[in-house]
Amino acid sequence: MNAEGGAEISVENTGPDIDALHIPRLFDRFFRTDESRTDGHLHHGLGLAIVAAIARMHSGYTMAISGSGRTRIGFAVSRSLPP
Repeated sequence: MNAEGGAEISVENTGPDIDALHIPRLFDRFFRTDESRTDGHLHHGLGLAIVAAIARMHSGYTMAISGSGRTRIGFAVSRSLPP
């Protein structure tokens, strides 16, 4: 649960940092940080855009942070109050 009573879900991995210039665009449709990847034809850059759409539908937001060999990406949704 987050401070607003909703939920936050994130995944954290170790590895090379994502360039700070790419962080604001990670949730854009079709955005990929490395267009020259040899397996690029297998991925279309829609996964995080779908995560962002789901978060928005539930009055939530997305988050991404990368540094010191760790990257965390996730989303949060607000708690829906009954009418």
